[in-house]
Amino acid sequence: MLLREAKKKNIVNFVQTHIIYRYGIPQHIVTDNGRQFANTLMDKLCEKLNLKQYKSSMYKGATNGLVEAFSKTLCNLLKKVISKTKRDWQEKIEEALWAY
Repeated sequence: MLLREAKKKNIVNFVQTHIIYRYGIPQHIVTDNGRQFANTLMDKLCEKLNLKQYKSSMYKGATNGLVEAFSKTLCNLLKKVISKTKRDWQEKIEEALWAY
């Protein structure tokens, strides 16, 4: 799902609606230290659901190795499913994620 703005309210709503309500409560969630993830709304959600949030080390790309690897894989999958105009990627992202 494409978010118009990566604001904390939108991120928390996305986590609830598209992750927790769909797949259940994970044991933990790994995020970076961006304001959209490191805030009181996210803290309250994690506390309410007994969800542990791990924040990656700032300015250390290596600590985000899994995220970087996933991003690379997702980009490669999207290249295979989007049209030549490359304008429909937001419509094909769910198909690419399913294939992953």
